Amino acid sequence: MRFSYEATAGLPRLITRAESHWSVRVLTPNSSQVEARAELALRPFPGLLLRPLLRLQLQRVGDRVAEELK
Repeated sequence: MRFSYEATAGLPRLITRAESHWSVRVLTPNSSQVEARAELALRPFPGLLLRPLLRLQLQRVGDRVAEELK
């Protein structure tokens, strides 16, 4: 199963585009593999200044989601 979505409203001003792509593949009757990829486009200012912090925050959220899916 695959699905994607693009945020069209409610984004902070520094984010111009946000997409997410997910796929779920059955491995055995009791397990699956989930792959997720997110893409953000940022405004040059203040996006470039906040990019390292945003990347760190999104990595933490991604790690938490991956743990909850186990």
